[in-house]
Amino acid sequence: MEKHCSNCFNGTALGLCMKDGVQAEYPNKGVCTDWETNDIYQINGYENRNDYLQAMADEYDCPLETVSELADILGAEEDFDGLISSLEDYEVIQ
Repeated sequence: MEKHCSNCFNGTALGLCMKDGVQAEYPNKGVCTDWETNDIYQINGYENRNDYLQAMADEYDCPLETVSELADILGAEEDFDGLISSLEDYEVIQ
């Protein structure tokens, strides 16, 4: 798993650094010396995407199968935005 420092985390795994707000290539082929995972689920306190989806199913009292299907339709890039909006809508119509 590619890792980088918290100073240059910009939500991508493209080997780019946003330290001091200036885009630059990572030293040492994409690896900084101040290590932190770039896995968005781990950054937010979950083991992985499956753990996150299970937590969302629990939080919104929605069947895991429904959460997983919504997540598949929306794509992983919407896990922390579009999926949450959809689950909030689900909560209202239940």
